Amino acid sequence: MSVNDKIWLTARTRIQSEARLLRFERLSHVVLSYYSALMIAYSVLSIDSNDINKQYIQIIMSIAVFSASLISYGFKFGEQAREFRECYLSLNELYGNAITDQKKSERYADILSRYPNHVDHDFYTMIKKSRALGRVLKDSGGNDITIGGLESFKHGTKNVLFVVGIIGLFVFPAWALFSIFWPVAK
Repeated sequence: MSVNDKIWLTARTRIQSEARLLRFERLSHVVLSYYSALMIAYSVLSIDSNDINKQYIQIIMSIAVFSASLISYGFKFGEQAREFRECYLSLNELYGNAITDQKKSERYADILSRYPNHVDHDFYTMIKKSRALGRVLKDSGGNDITIGGLESFKHGTKNVLFVVGIIGLFVFPAWALFSIFWPVAK
């Protein structure tokens, strides 16, 4: 694989990394806002209640939202996304330079040493998106760069589990809130 191919592949993968982290950042804001709104609704609905269990639930919800906000902040999704953006912009600049392959390889290694590495999931996403856009990626031997069956299955499974988890984050708390205040008659 030529140095230009490596630069192009790495830059495109880092673009996927940035997009994933920005998506996580937006999602964490939405989830925390949603849980805060549910907590407010729960507090308003239980204002006249002397039920100690509802008060315990309220305390647990407050601690959970506070903890989740600290954990979300600790991941620093936005900061990591900016690092990936700086990396792929540097790689794109290097890609367009008319310098020798040796010099490009040295600068490529230097750029990579200054930034965090992407995860395999981002590489697989980049390959799938490239194929969807009609670009078949090839290695230096002219062979197609593909994802093996097991890796493709793992990539798809991770995506499905992520979506199911997000749905659960929104549906379960709302269902629990309704079932506490408006239980189904037996």
